[in-house]
Amino acid sequence: MAWPWQARVLALCSVAAGIGDGIDSPCMRDLTSSVQPWTMCWPLEKFGGCGANVGIPAVVPGTVLVSMLGHNFSEVGDPYVSRNLWKIPDIHQVGRDFYTVRYRTTLPRPQGGCARSNRTLLLRGINYKASVFLDGRQVASTVGMFSRVHVPVPSDAAQLEVLIEPPFHPGVNTTKNCGWKYCGQGGDHSLAMDGPVEQFSLGWDWVQATPDRNTGLWDRVQLIDHDGPLLKDVFVRTR
Repeated sequence: MAWPWQARVLALCSVAAGIGDGIDSPCMRDLTSSVQPWTMCWPLEKFGGCGANVGIPAVVPGTVLVSMLGHNFSEVGDPYVSRNLWKIPDIHQVGRDFYTVRYRTTLPRPQGGCARSNRTLLLRGINYKASVFLDGRQVASTVGMFSRVHVPVPSDAAQLEVLIEPPFHPGVNTTKNCGWKYCGQGGDHSLAMDGPVEQFSLGWDWVQATPDRNTGLWDRVQLIDHDGPLLKDVFVRTR
């Protein structure tokens, strides 16, 4: 026998799966870089631009810096060894444009009997400001680190691009209080002006500052094929 709250959850799951109404269950596909090729490029020409066939392999999910290090950026070696992390340009030194990038990939066609009447792109986590493009047309935008973005995808859409910018107030990871040296405890704390973000990416007593402030597609990107409305972000309250 199911408790009342269990029955409600089962009912919600039934709606999501389309059970009993002749609608096939949704198909969800992870667009991770381990199975789906991604590239990353810099919009500004002085950093290489984003022309055709321009860019480096990107790690998704992952930050801009993770992809840069995977491409042997600056030949700094392992950032976890010695003081290698200090050799990477910090955003307060080079500016936000240095870590502003476009992620690009080609959306796969439905496979294995997953053709449905609707497609939805789910971006589970972006840091910080993002504009989403399908075949060159902007279809969505978001600001913040913990917002999920759902984007309806036309059946004939092929090219996905996500322009991502770092936090507006990335802060300075060196302060007069520690002799203008690389220091923890949140640097100058300016990052707090951007609301709910990882404050420790500006440094703390247990970690050095992250040069790109964890900018990027830090959570999964998923493509959902479904019939009818898509039930999303369900919240169940028990009594």
